[in-house]
Amino acid sequence: MGQTKAVLLGIGAGYAASKLMDRVTTAYQEQQSEASKQREKELQEVPAYVKAAEKLGEIRGEQIEQERAERLGQRLHLGLGLSGGVTAGLLAARGVNPFTAGILTGLGMWVFVDEGANAMLGLTPPATAYPRETHIRGLVGHLAYGTALGIFLAVGNLLFPRGTRTED
Repeated sequence: MGQTKAVLLGIGAGYAASKLMDRVTTAYQEQQSEASKQREKELQEVPAYVKAAEKLGEIRGEQIEQERAERLGQRLHLGLGLSGGVTAGLLAARGVNPFTAGILTGLGMWVFVDEGANAMLGLTPPATAYPRETHIRGLVGHLAYGTALGIFLAVGNLLFPRGTRTED
């Protein structure tokens, strides 16, 4: 698979996988114990992606109103999902099985972003502050994301097979 095809398939797969992940994590959160929901609320009033938008505003020397920060944060969150799709697509283009590429990307994002970078960047408290259910929800969500990436990339490769033309 050429790089352009890998990027385009990755963007589409990342978009669809992100939407699925949001549904999975929302459904999981609805089943969480009230104690864990309360603890999460105590630790963080707004999602990490909203906090990221607020911090970007601070870097630019402006204070972003809450509604705008939420919109920008959702775009940042989706952008992260798209970038994961591109990463998995490029891995698949390099010969990694699309399912493996998707799962590795999803797990990598959970470990490095959710469990690491968010706290290091001051977007969330340390991972150890959160209840176990929070981590399980993140893991389940990212596994759903990664699995969806793999499926969408595999289907995309079937629908758009490698051509006879020289790959880019």
